[in-house]
Amino acid sequence: KQWYQRRVRGNVMSLNTKKDRGGRSCPIVTDVVFCLESKTLSRANFTYRGPELPLRSIYYHASGGSYLNIYNLELQAIEIPFFQFEKDTGWARAANLSDHVILEHCSTSPHCEPPSFCDDMRQLFQFKATQGSSDIFRGRNQSLFFRLDSTGKWVSFDRCV
Repeated sequence: KQWYQRRVRGNVMSLNTKKDRGGRSCPIVTDVVFCLESKTLSRANFTYRGPELPLRSIYYHASGGSYLNIYNLELQAIEIPFFQFEKDTGWARAANLSDHVILEHCSTSPHCEPPSFCDDMRQLFQFKATQGSSDIFRGRNQSLFFRLDSTGKWVSFDRCV
């Protein structure tokens, strides 16, 4: 079957809202898949969210915080365009912050974050402390490409090949 996966973000609509233990509004469902054949919508659990999650997060913030489509339909691949960012060892300390502090300072709605949020943020902080664009793009000023192989794993490839 062909599936279209999507993490639902944005407004919490009244049809998808529940109250948490603190009485705050939060979404009932945040992850969905749509079966293209049967045209059915189902809950999904994204345990793996694709290649280079920290790099994609940095790119999101470097692009002004807009959700850019990084899926290249022509190549059927994820494309992360070249962009400049510097390694900053100061971020290493942030990787040791408590969940409470990370949620308080890195989330606009801490009560709605998925269980992986704090670990994802720590991974991002560690990445920012140890990597810069020169480490990732290796001076090539070209996009990085990833596609699914026959086993369902994301692998990098060179567009020129």
